Amino acid sequence: MKLPAARHVQELIVQKSRFIGVLDRVRDREELIALVDDCRVDYPNARHYCFAFNAGEAGSSRLVGHSDDGEPHGTAGQPMLNVLMHADVGEVGIVVVRYFGGIKLGKGGLARAYADTVKAVLDAAPVAEVVPILEIPLTLSYAQAARVMNWVESNQVEVVDQQFAGNVAVTLRVPEQKVSELTDVLQQMGVFL
Repeated sequence: MKLPAARHVQELIVQKSRFIGVLDRVRDREELIALVDDCRVDYPNARHYCFAFNAGEAGSSRLVGHSDDGEPHGTAGQPMLNVLMHADVGEVGIVVVRYFGGIKLGKGGLARAYADTVKAVLDAAPVAEVVPILEIPLTLSYAQAARVMNWVESNQVEVVDQQFAGNVAVTLRVPEQKVSELTDVLQQMGVFL
C-alpha cells in the first residue's frame, strides 16, 4: 500500500484566489483535525480550510470524510474526496486553504479549483510503499534453527525473540512477500506453519 512519506504543500492560483493544498498522513479523524489546526496556524486569515481524508487503505471508504468549510455545498470537500479516492494512496488527509482573490469562480469553477489542487499535491507528494510484515513464531530443533538462521541472514528478516532450551523458540518478522519462501525452507525440513 502507498502512504504519504512526508507532509507536502502545493499551491495553485485560480482567478487570483490562492489554493494551498497541504497533504499529510492521517490514520484517524483526530490526526486530520490536527492537520486542519496546523493549517489554521500556518495560513492565518484564509477564508476556507476545506478537507478530505481517507484514513484507511487506498480506495476503501470505511474511514473517509470531507468538509466544505463554508464554501457552497458540494463545491470543495466532495470534489476533493473524489480525487483522493482514485489516487491509490491510503492513510492520507488533504487540507486546501483558500485565500479569496476577489473574483467569484461559481460552483463549477470552485469544484474544479479544489479538485485540481488535490491532483497537484498528490502528483508532487512523496509516497512510500508499505510492505506488510508478519510475525511468525517457530519451535525448531537446533539443526533446523541453524538452517533457518542462515535463511534469515541472507533475506534480511528480523529476529524478534529467541529462546534456547530443549528446542529453539524463535519469532521472526517476515515481509509478506517472503513468507512463501520461508514456508518452502521449513517444509523441506518437515516443519509446517
